Amino acid sequence: MTDTTIRHRLAAILAADAAGYSRLMAADERATVAALDTARRVFKSEIESRQGRVIDMAGDSVLAVFETATGAVAAALAVQGALVATESAVPEARRMRFADGSVHAGYNMQVAAHPGSTIVVSIDATDRRNDSAQAGPMVDDMARRYGRTPKRLLVDTLYATQSDIVQLAEHPAGPVLVYAPLPKERPAPAIKPASLQRRAYERAREPEAIAQWRTRMAAPESDIVYRRRKAIELVHAQMKNRGFGRLTVRGLLKAKAVALWHALAHNLCAAHRLREAAA
Repeated sequence: MTDTTIRHRLAAILAADAAGYSRLMAADERATVAALDTARRVFKSEIESRQGRVIDMAGDSVLAVFETATGAVAAALAVQGALVATESAVPEARRMRFADGSVHAGYNMQVAAHPGSTIVVSIDATDRRNDSAQAGPMVDDMARRYGRTPKRLLVDTLYATQSDIVQLAEHPAGPVLVYAPLPKERPAPAIKPASLQRRAYERAREPEAIAQWRTRMAAPESDIVYRRRKAIELVHAQMKNRGFGRLTVRGLLKAKAVALWHALAHNLCAAHRLREAAA
């Protein structure tokens, strides 16, 4: 029988992603990509200068490993200072934020609400670093709770991927029409003929649900429908005012429990307001 030696090695992980990335991409894709490239260079330089190693820079996220926690914290603080310096000439609304200087666990809270009543109809906590492809699980949760799906889903850019849009159009509990802004594209006059042909070829091969989504969002009435999405920002603000911005528990399961309590408190307040309005 051969003895096996197991070696343990402690490591510190630095993880970050851009706050408001979807909003920035929707406002100005080219400027956001350029800012992200600049931020990536800053991260890579500061991480490597402190004996860290970059593991991944997928999308708007950064993942790095260090041999010591002090190295990870020092790199995070250095990155924050460097990014503030590089963005001094950038308008506040266009700035890309990564960290606030503190080190703490974070959870990504997914909240869905009815735009008319602001009643929360679904809430969940994840440890995902971004909101991409979260539309499917959100609708699945609503179908599980109520036995049916919403007719329309108003979401931010990238929250529903094209795969989500196709799957939701064929959801077993009922089809869902997704309203999400179309990604910005360069105008035809600024594109080479070969690129235009490739775009037309790719569009012709898209699923019917994607073609319908493009037509739906290009129609003038889509602005009226999508404008109702702003109600979720009010819900977010009200919940944060009740202490939902910072959790005092650890662990994803406990974070989900706190999220449910906040949703319940919010719905009780909303129901009281609606009852008074109807009286």
